[in-house]
Amino acid sequence: MNLCRCSNQVAAREFLERLIQRFPGVLTCEQGVRLLAHVAHLLSGEARHAAYGAVRSWDAERGPQAFGELVDLRHLLHPEDAWASGRIEAAFADPPTPDREWRLVGVAFAAVNQWHTPGCRASATALLCRLIPEVSERVGFAAMTAFRTRDDLPMDESTLTVLRQVRDHPEVLARCDVDEAFFEHLLDAFVIDTELVCTLSERAVQLLGTGLQSAHRGVYLASPALIDVALRLQRGGGDFRRRGIELFEALLDLGVSEAVSVAASNDLRLTAGGQAVRMPRRTRPTLTAS
Repeated sequence: MNLCRCSNQVAAREFLERLIQRFPGVLTCEQGVRLLAHVAHLLSGEARHAAYGAVRSWDAERGPQAFGELVDLRHLLHPEDAWASGRIEAAFADPPTPDREWRLVGVAFAAVNQWHTPGCRASATALLCRLIPEVSERVGFAAMTAFRTRDDLPMDESTLTVLRQVRDHPEVLARCDVDEAFFEHLLDAFVIDTELVCTLSERAVQLLGTGLQSAHRGVYLASPALIDVALRLQRGGGDFRRRGIELFEALLDLGVSEAVSVAASNDLRLTAGGQAVRMPRRTRPTLTAS
């Protein structure tokens, strides 16, 4: 039964409120949280707040995370809800505790999930920019899942704003073990903001270092995109050419195999006027049982 399509919304609300009041434990499981995410707008404010409270009591980790995600979803879809906005602000303002961390993880996942919703994009962008500087690995990882998609990202002001926040707080790249998808999306911004791509790539190589050669790190597959950035910069002339050479040399110093191969073969992409060809991606090694 789809309660959201019920012709009698008053009856649907009364049914849900009786259900939650009689069986609050229904909300302390994944299915219950998903249900509440879809039907919370049908509840009265008092009943909705009580339902969110029941979710929060689930356990020490899943409860606060689900609470943060539900409250942020409410905040993004209904920005006029002062109660939801207040819970978001409280999560940022509270002193560091595991409960606060898990609430912010939920806020981050909700922001990522709604980032492409037109009416929510600006608010979700603002939240992601507040979450990226958080020192928590869990919170940073959740926020950076915005770039783990294999689909193209729109290179609009919202995407560029989040990328600039990563540039200003590059430690999130190492803290959250970003994978190659981030750098593939970064490369797409090259023609729009070359300085941004150049600076972020330089800081990434400085911070990630030997992780670029470790198959146990998610960033291991990012080397082709970083080499591509270095080669494009070298064709740009001026100071970008110098920085591109230095970026490529840094990859050589780290022993990145693709960079060594390009240098050894005197790849035409190093010469002026060469074709802008994206480096092929590495493939993840297949683990076989011994």
